[in-house]
Amino acid sequence: MSEKNPVLELRRVNKSFGPIEVLNDISLKLHAGEVLCLLGDNGAGKSTLIKILSGVYTLSSGTMEMDGKPVTFTDPRQASTMGIATVHQFGGTFPLMSIGRSFFVGAEPTKGWGPFKIYDRKKANEIAADLQRIQRQETARLQLHDSRGSPAGNRYGFTAHAASGTGDG
Repeated sequence: MSEKNPVLELRRVNKSFGPIEVLNDISLKLHAGEVLCLLGDNGAGKSTLIKILSGVYTLSSGTMEMDGKPVTFTDPRQASTMGIATVHQFGGTFPLMSIGRSFFVGAEPTKGWGPFKIYDRKKANEIAADLQRIQRQETARLQLHDSRGSPAGNRYGFTAHAASGTGDG
């Protein structure tokens, strides 16, 4: 893997809601060109971690860095400004929208000028199709391991990682 700074890094992240500890000592690094998949049982903290990354929740403790610089998001708009957004499962939040339309909610590609801008359906669908193609390619390369580096098979600590085919994974 590249020696460059990760695009995103979490170090010893914890999240509690009152006395309930939801995330404990979570660390991860994501480099440019990588795809990271979170897997785990119900209640394992996947959604909480995604909400921290996308600015819905703040950390109780630990650090988050982007391109080697500390960041703290207090709302989803700040995370979006830094390029982080959540794409909810298809059929969940917007059941009647196409994947292309759902992917861009709040940041829709447009065409036109000034007050005459309109949603660019063709561009959105092209990007969504590209992402689906990449997903299909990367799914074939998915390697599962638990937090101790053992082959996945236990119920705890699942992570999944797929290199993006950039030649260094």
